[in-house]
Amino acid sequence: MGFIVGALKVIFLLGFLVFIHEGGHFLVAKLCKVKVREFSLGFGPNLFSKQGVETKYSIRAIPFGGYVDMVGETEQVEEKGSFSEAKVLQRIAIVVAGAVVNIVFGLVAYFLLMSLAGMNSSTVVKQIIPEYASETMALQVGDKITRINDKKTRIKSDIDMVLFQSKGENLSVWIERNGENMQLSIAPTEVKVRRNNALCFGGRSRTGREKLQK
Repeated sequence: MGFIVGALKVIFLLGFLVFIHEGGHFLVAKLCKVKVREFSLGFGPNLFSKQGVETKYSIRAIPFGGYVDMVGETEQVEEKGSFSEAKVLQRIAIVVAGAVVNIVFGLVAYFLLMSLAGMNSSTVVKQIIPEYASETMALQVGDKITRINDKKTRIKSDIDMVLFQSKGENLSVWIERNGENMQLSIAPTEVKVRRNNALCFGGRSRTGREKLQK
């Protein structure tokens, strides 16, 4: 069942990428007043088609591709609205439109994902797990982790990397709390996460603290 769901996700993603790629060719062709015979998502046997005023829109059985069939694209056609009769810059625009749309989509998706990830990338402690470091007055909600073992921590992934490399050994953790810089000595606790072991901050008896001497 998991394989089928995964395969459907891949097919949907590929279909979407093909759609926006071919859509780029199609839209620019229309803007340049080049006639499009067919806009097809997929190859092979036709599953669905609808004839528009000028263009036939189709969905075909094999989703790994698609095409925009323009008048004069593969042969010389001397008539108004033919691709071969369009200006050179218009033809270039139509040809590169698909790749440009894919690049723009990739950039938008990247910055969107990064902005969403940024909500969870802060090094400020938002929650303390019961029976971990909070019981020994180590990390507290609102603490900002600035450095671990002389390695600056700007985003959460920096903390994750240090924890992964620590192999459970004591860590010297520098934090900002209420305008003061403080140092904590914390031993990461090994926890089970989806059949794998992971390290997080914790430990009841191996945690201490001292103020940073300015």
